[in-house]
Amino acid sequence: MGEKVRIFKEFITNNAFDCPQEVKGQRIVHVDTSGDNSFIWYEFDENNPEDTFHYLIVGTGWDYFDKYQHAGTFIQAPFVWHVIVTYDL
Repeated sequence: MGEKVRIFKEFITNNAFDCPQEVKGQRIVHVDTSGDNSFIWYEFDENNPEDTFHYLIVGTGWDYFDKYQHAGTFIQAPFVWHVIVTYDL
């Protein structure tokens, strides 16, 4: 077998447009909208509870620093948003 890893979800707040949001976890595995809310789902390894990543939300055509990588896209009509993530801030 291997180590236990869990998947958790986190509500994407409006703060994520302006300020990197810190999450204790290893990596984003999915981004989606449910009703009027948008979420990220991410892996959390109980053996490495201090691991963190930071994410931001950017719109199509927006600039962002190359230390971030694209993790997923979600739609809040009429807008299309992109979750970008970095593991080393």
